[in-house]
This record gives sequence, C-alpha cells and structure tokens, in this order.
Amino acid sequence: MIAAVLDTGPLAAALNAADRRHPECASLLTSLTGLKNLGLNLELPYQSLHALPVGGDLTELWLGTISCKHLRTLEGITRWPDLTTLTLRDVVDGFSQVSELPKLSRLSLQGRASLSMLAKFPPAPHIEEFHLASWDAGDDLATVARALPGIKKLTITCYGKHRQVDLTPLRDMTDLAITIHQADEVLGAEHFPPGAVTRKPRPRS
Repeated sequence: MIAAVLDTGPLAAALNAADRRHPECASLLTSLTGLKNLGLNLELPYQSLHALPVGGDLTELWLGTISCKHLRTLEGITRWPDLTTLTLRDVVDGFSQVSELPKLSRLSLQGRASLSMLAKFPPAPHIEEFHLASWDAGDDLATVARALPGIKKLTITCYGKHRQVDLTPLRDMTDLAITIHQADEVLGAEHFPPGAVTRKPRPRS
C-alpha cells in the first residue's frame, strides 16, 4: 500500500494504491507538491531514498515491510531535514543516518525492526519519543539509554512468548514516562516515581 497525504491548508488529499505489484504507483508521487506525510509499503523502483521523487518538506515517514526490504539503504533520508516522525517495519541498512535528522523527535520500530538496530546508533539526544513494538528475548534497554539519552516517553509492546521487560537499565532516567503493553512481568519499576510506569492491561492484584 502507498499512502501519501498532501497538506493543502484546510484540505488534505490522499493517494492510495493497494496493489504492491505495480511499482508505477510510486511515479504518482511526482505529481504531488507540498507533501508532508508519507507512508509506503510497496516494491519501490528505487534502491535508496536519494531517488524517491519527494520534495524536502516531508515531516513524517512510515516505511512498511515491503518497502524496507526493497530499499537497500536509508541513505538519502537526510534530504528531509524537517522530518519529525519516522516509523520502520523492518531492518534496513543505513539506519545510523537517522541520528543526523535534526528535528526528529519520534522514532518507532515495529514488526521486524528490532531494538538491535540501535546497537551502533550514534547518540541522538534530540529524539524524545521512542516506540518499540517488537520486544524480543534478550532485548536490553541499556541500548536505549545510550542511543536515546534525551527520551521523555517510551512505549514498549510485547508480542508472542517474550513478555518480560526489565526497566533497570533506565533507572537514571527518572523523568521518563513509560507505557508497557501486554507484558507478563515488568522488573525495575521501583526505580521510577509513582505513576511513571503504566502497564496495559493493568496487572491483576
């Protein structure tokens, strides 16, 4: 699916093409101007973001599993310096360039895009919100503390059988608001002020 939202003041135009087998749908982007929000989940006729025919006004970008797999790299993402929100659904090379986006404040890793992607991520203190929707066994939140030292809001969603989350590595980030979905067990919550850690659903007493 390709979804593009055009900011035209009081009106917003949306383009949707459901069949990922037609990469020519991506060429329709060239007819759009003032594009602010873009979501892609199709086989793009490009191997990097350098060639994507989207202007420099982009503020939000969502890349689905199909687009992440088809793109060989995120190189070129810095051509959108006003990008504030980025969501990735799969692993893709060049992820470290995301740290160079000066206005990026919200980062979301979903699907196959895992916490391990932050292992070699240069520290980006300007990112204030991080959503990890791919919690897995062995995930260590010390990676978050190192790579995202400025986050104010952390959301973790657990799936499958890996449902224990240890917040201890974040104990020095006492002004952090944390929301955890579907966890069976949360460790280290005692290091945070009352109300700083929210579990959904609430654990049974």
